[in-house]
Amino acid sequence: MDPLPGERQKYHSLFRVTINDPSIFRNNEQLGDRTLAGFVGNNELVLTTYNYDFVSNSDKDIPKRVEMTSEEQNSWIFVYMYFSYNAKTVNAFVKVG
Repeated sequence: MDPLPGERQKYHSLFRVTINDPSIFRNNEQLGDRTLAGFVGNNELVLTTYNYDFVSNSDKDIPKRVEMTSEEQNSWIFVYMYFSYNAKTVNAFVKVG
């Protein structure tokens, strides 16, 4: 069912960065490998990556939720998210308004 005009769905995709070939690990069915992804939810921003375990052939989402007010959600949001290959970490900077 489509949302009514002005009504928000639970989550909206903000961005999704992938690095793998779409045929690897069933990415076509899972909309890409979601190396870095961002979603806007009701009063929250969700930034996520995952840790892939090649031994058990499974992945684990690693989300970070940023709570936001309705006023903040209706203003400009700047998100800078990056993966540091050397440090093996994901970092993000969020500025609202």
